[in-house]
Amino acid sequence: MGFTEITFLFIFLPASILLYLAADRLFKNVKISNAVLSVLSLAFCFWTDKNLLIFLASLIIFVYLAGLVLKTKGRHAPGQKRAAAAVPVIVLTAVLLFFKYVSVISSWINKAAGRGIIRAADIIVPAGLSFIIFGSISYLIDIYRGDAPAGTLLECCTFISMFPKLISGPIVLWKDMSSQLTERSSTAEQTAYGMDRIIVGLAKKAILADTFGAQIASINSGIAGSGADVPTMWLRALLYFFQLYLDFSGYSDIAIGLCSIFGFRIRENFDHPYLSCSVTEFWRRWHISLGIWFREYVYIPLGGNRRGSVGLHLMIVFLLTGIWHGNGLQFLIWGAVHGILVAAERKIRDHEWYKKIPKAVKWVLTALFVLLAWVLFMSKDLQSAAQTYSGMFVPMSPGGVGLSWRYYLTNRTLLFLVIAAASEIIAASGLRSRLSRLLDTDAGTIVKRILLIILFMIDILYIVNSTYSPFIYFRF
Repeated sequence: MGFTEITFLFIFLPASILLYLAADRLFKNVKISNAVLSVLSLAFCFWTDKNLLIFLASLIIFVYLAGLVLKTKGRHAPGQKRAAAAVPVIVLTAVLLFFKYVSVISSWINKAAGRGIIRAADIIVPAGLSFIIFGSISYLIDIYRGDAPAGTLLECCTFISMFPKLISGPIVLWKDMSSQLTERSSTAEQTAYGMDRIIVGLAKKAILADTFGAQIASINSGIAGSGADVPTMWLRALLYFFQLYLDFSGYSDIAIGLCSIFGFRIRENFDHPYLSCSVTEFWRRWHISLGIWFREYVYIPLGGNRRGSVGLHLMIVFLLTGIWHGNGLQFLIWGAVHGILVAAERKIRDHEWYKKIPKAVKWVLTALFVLLAWVLFMSKDLQSAAQTYSGMFVPMSPGGVGLSWRYYLTNRTLLFLVIAAASEIIAASGLRSRLSRLLDTDAGTIVKRILLIILFMIDILYIVNSTYSPFIYFRF
């Protein structure tokens, strides 16, 4: 069950909000609120994927018990405490790697045995596995470090299973959530803010991202049939450039909005990353929760900026980021090229010649690099990525091209591209603050509510009239 399915929007979502807010207002007890949210989250899992429910329930019990052991061992020798943390973290990491690389592992086993012992297709990967495992590791490491106490079984269950962030994040750290699980309240302002974010997130996904996705599918069909010209291949990459961002940030908006309704405050996951003037800045703005997780639990423990080779630490982090996203060689290369550029930028950032480069030039170069790097991300394998790069730079013979870019760049596609680009620029400019001041007035609030209602109606029209398209990051 996805956030853009009618079942979710008109049955599960309103029922969840009403049940939770009723319990919160009636009992005014955070334990009861946590229990209601946990039941709703497990019901979401059952509705979405029964296999996910079984996996999640087992994981919650394992992590909770590991936390209890860690809490007990923390009173004894440091070596026992380290072992109590290391063993479950290794187990969780092994589970993640097994499911991520099940196709590779099964082929190795079958090759060694000389026959087909394991069929990778028969092994079901739980939805949102990477996000669930990273949250669970955060729970254990934060307890080990003393950054937060071990939670009760109910608190652990609520933290890991919370359905708004379950499938595609944002990745939330236990130390940021533990205090909110023991004391919080859901106000009318939080509920209104949450609804606003949900409507905007749906618009990003259902109106813009899915339109771009449909156009990419049309281009893919054309390429398979009779090839494509160079501008069409660039258009395809540009559409994916926006689709991925709007799809994932749209999900994050919905997740943050839902968490706000339930009384939680979680970090933003995106900060207009396509306005970045360096790859380093891009990674401070893109999938922020993933960057924070790697900084807290990999980069700093390796030595961070204080000891050892910073460049090596950065490369390890970005290679792991690539591995986290997928098991293909293209993901490893994608992580490596980002790591190389971030390390290189760190070396040159204080040079006068670098400082003198105009911001506009840095922005263009950064955006171009990110767009080209996303080709690796969107490709099913390295060969497919190489074919895309070839198509973007090497023209086909005129007779080999079926439909030109003019066919694919429809008026609606062009309009939506302009809207996507303009909305980012406006949101990050001074115009946003001026609009906010206007909308904060009584008249502005009424106008804002009317516009959001209209936008929600358009969201629903697009959702009803389109084939369901799951969020891209579901597969990670």
